[in-house]
Amino acid sequence: MITISVEELVSKLADIPLGKRWVIGIVGPPGSEKSTVAAGLELALNAKISEYVAILAMEVSISMSRFLSLAAYGRERAHRKHSISPD
Repeated sequence: MITISVEELVSKLADIPLGKRWVIGIVGPPGSEKSTVAAGLELALNAKISEYVAILAMEVSISMSRFLSLAAYGRERAHRKHSISPD
């Protein structure tokens, strides 16, 4: 396991060539501010790089159908953000 600050991670990720998908896991016990760290990471990366960053929160008890619907929502959201309106 690697422990790194959000600032260090943003710096390292900003240097990676764009156009590839990356998965970063943030783990810890309940109440350890994983969601807070993930939200801060999303904001920092979206401010620093031109690619779109999204968060998919997972719970141990989440069902596969719910996971797939969340994944589809994430793809749709990313597509809407990068699409150009014909108007």
